[in-house]
Amino acid sequence: MKTIKIIILLIVGFVFGLFFMPLTFWMQDTIRGEIIEGISLSDPISTDSLNKLIELVKKGDTIAYENLFMVFLTTTTKEHSSELLIYSLLMANKYNYPFAYYGVYDCLWQIYPETTSSLMLLDSLDETTRNIALEYLQKGAELGENNCQYNLGRYYLEGKYFEKDTILGKKLIDRSRGRTVK
Repeated sequence: MKTIKIIILLIVGFVFGLFFMPLTFWMQDTIRGEIIEGISLSDPISTDSLNKLIELVKKGDTIAYENLFMVFLTTTTKEHSSELLIYSLLMANKYNYPFAYYGVYDCLWQIYPETTSSLMLLDSLDETTRNIALEYLQKGAELGENNCQYNLGRYYLEGKYFEKDTILGKKLIDRSRGRTVK
């Protein structure tokens, strides 16, 4: 008798869950949409909107992460790069989001930016930090993230941080531009 009650409760719970699960996702999308729609990159973002965006990122929301990235990109300071680094690491390591791997690389570069032509150099970073940035760049490229593929391709073409490999460099750059590579 006790087993039958447990089975009935499980079935009722399952049916109840199936009914309310789509409603929950719809509500999350609606709330997220309202938060993100209220953000204008041309206007300074309010602390409240920024905090709501950060809460969505903590839950793995990729659209919120991209918006947060853009907010910090338009107000780039070393402090913002350091703060965005935390959320980029979260999105990359916990949610395996390809663009976040680029975010980690970019944040580390932004802390000590050094550019020659269109090549983002990491020479100002200590060796450990540089290696971390390059690992995230490689992982993002493996996952098909265009920015990672392009920057990694440039490093291979220039022979910077990696042994010079013009064939691999050109392949990565072509992939980053959506070209089919054999």
